[in-house]
Amino acid sequence: MKATHHSNLVSIIGAAYLQPIAELLDTLFSKPSRKSINQVQTSESENGYSTAICLLMVACFESYSMRARYLNRNTPIANDPANRHALKFLHALYPTFRCFTALTEVYVLRDCIIHNHLWEIDYYWNDLTPMALTSAKKAPFSGDKKRYPQCVDGRTRRTINLKLHVVPIRVDRTDVLKVLDTVWQGLQFLEQQNLNQCQVSEWTVGFRGKHVFFVDLIRRMKRQQTK
Repeated sequence: MKATHHSNLVSIIGAAYLQPIAELLDTLFSKPSRKSINQVQTSESENGYSTAICLLMVACFESYSMRARYLNRNTPIANDPANRHALKFLHALYPTFRCFTALTEVYVLRDCIIHNHLWEIDYYWNDLTPMALTSAKKAPFSGDKKRYPQCVDGRTRRTINLKLHVVPIRVDRTDVLKVLDTVWQGLQFLEQQNLNQCQVSEWTVGFRGKHVFFVDLIRRMKRQQTK
C-alpha cells in the first residue's frame, strides 16, 4: 500500500501571470516603436497588447497583496473594512510603503481599462493630418471618484506623476514600461518586508529561447524602447 502524504498551500495565482506577460512583451516590443499614430488613439495592436500587459501586472500585484493580507490575517489592520482595497491595506500595514502614490496611479489606469472609461472625442482629419484632436470629454458616469480626480490631470488626460494615459484607446508601450517599473518596485518592497510574501528576485521566465530573470526582462524592454 502506497504511503499517503498531506500538505497544504494558499491559492496565489500571481507568478502564473509572468510567462504570459513575457510573451505579450515579446510580441509588443517586436513591433516597430512608433509614437502614437495620431492624437486620438494608438494602433489597435499596440493598444491591445499594452492594455493586456498592464492589466496582468496589476493582477499579479493584487495576488501578492492578498498573500500579505493572508500572512497578517489576524491583525486589526487586515480586518479593518477601511483597508479592504489592496493599496490602503498595504499602506496601513507598511506606513513607509514608498510606491503608494505611483501604484495608486497604476490602479487608476487599471480602472480606466477594465471598466473602459468612455470619452467623447471630437477630431478632424485631412490629407496631411490623420485624426487631429479637437476636444475630449470623459463621460460623467466614468471614473472612480475616490481616486481619479486626485490622480488625473484633466487637461492632459494623463495621471499627474507617472503621466499614464487615461483615455483607454491611447494606452501604449510607454505606459507598459511605467507600469512594469512601478509594480515591480511595489513587489520588491513586499519582498524586503517579508520574504514569505513574495520572492520576486528569483522569478524567471522563458524569453526567446532562454530563461531570464523577470527583472532583467524589464530592463531589456526599457533599453529597447530608448534606442
